[in-house]
Amino acid sequence: MHKINSGNSKKNKILFCASLILYILSILILFFMKINLNFDGLTYKVSYFDIILNSGLISSSKEFIFNFFTKFIISLSFLGSISSIFFILKKQKMQAAIFSSFFILSPLLFLCFNLIFSQVSVQNIEFILLHFLFSIFNTFLFFWFLDLEIAIKNFLKIIAIFCLLVLFMIVFYIIFAGLPAILKIGITKFLFGKEWAPAKNIYGILPFILCSLVVTAGAVLFSAPVGIFTAIFLACFCPKKLADFINLLIKVFSGIPSVVFGFFGMMIIVPAVKIIFKNYTTGDCLLTAIIILTIMILPTIISISEYSIKYFSDKFLEASLALGESKARSIFRVVLPAAKKGISSGIFLGLGRALGETMAIIMVSGNAVNMPGLLKSSRFLTTALALEFSYASGMHRQALFSIGLVLFLIIFIVNSLFIKFLRQEKIKK
Repeated sequence: MHKINSGNSKKNKILFCASLILYILSILILFFMKINLNFDGLTYKVSYFDIILNSGLISSSKEFIFNFFTKFIISLSFLGSISSIFFILKKQKMQAAIFSSFFILSPLLFLCFNLIFSQVSVQNIEFILLHFLFSIFNTFLFFWFLDLEIAIKNFLKIIAIFCLLVLFMIVFYIIFAGLPAILKIGITKFLFGKEWAPAKNIYGILPFILCSLVVTAGAVLFSAPVGIFTAIFLACFCPKKLADFINLLIKVFSGIPSVVFGFFGMMIIVPAVKIIFKNYTTGDCLLTAIIILTIMILPTIISISEYSIKYFSDKFLEASLALGESKARSIFRVVLPAAKKGISSGIFLGLGRALGETMAIIMVSGNAVNMPGLLKSSRFLTTALALEFSYASGMHRQALFSIGLVLFLIIFIVNSLFIKFLRQEKIKK
């Protein structure tokens, strides 16, 4: 058990009193929170410690679920507040940290409900945020009262929990906002339908999915060889001063906003493609989007690949040369296989940027809904969201949320495959 230093008793009393005052304030703030649940004319007025049914009875399972969720969150927060005070006074640090995190974070779930469900409206959102700030600060003071090192350690734990909760809320929001429309439309019709016509209540996103996959694959296919060979040149053959200058340009190049790339593509690449294929396209097509994305992801691939090649070149190149191999054969047979993981990381990061890019390809792709064709105007998952979300409503808006869910799942699958690939490489080693 940690003993409080008697020489710092005055300081400890101030810290304890300050934290206790903040704790009481953060509990009182919860009384001012108001949450309304509206279902078919029935209004549930939710304060933080009670739920009052204005009129009628609970008639559907959906209303019951919301009622249950609100009671559960309220109970969780109340339990956390009482338990954390008890454990802090008992100086049981770990238990106090766990229960105080329930008290601090549980009100934020109401904000999540407010964003996802139209039936839930949270009033006085500022009270939730104020409660969160007060609770974080007062918990830090409580642990400082016990020990400054413990305070910092547990404060960082709470921040880490908060970051994980935010990530969970994002995933939760995407799933619960996107799933209802898919279930209403039908998974097969939504994912494999070839026509997108919100005015006719037709929502098929197969053209968006295929165009996104084709443009990403095309960009990676062109940029990966160019990026790897450029990285080899910079790491192994280029004079140091010239390499430093080129690396500086690449860093500047990677920081250019995507809208600038889009403007460059609209002014230079679109007219060039139109001249070359003048009888087949107007220039704003899938091929133009591939070219722009290839240029955009090159700095990422070059930078990461060069770092990896240079690292293993310093380790293995001289040994290979000493065994009688030529420099070129040593690089391709020894250094590149060793640097494979780093090069793959660069390619996957470039792929991720290509999948999520919006502004640049909006400006050069034409944005018509078509199945993939190099010289056809195309629309992608990201551009569909960006172009239509501002005016969409009803089922159209829900379908756009579903597009976001599909995009999230594609990126999740790509990242999972990359992690699996890295693990297999570790097992081989």
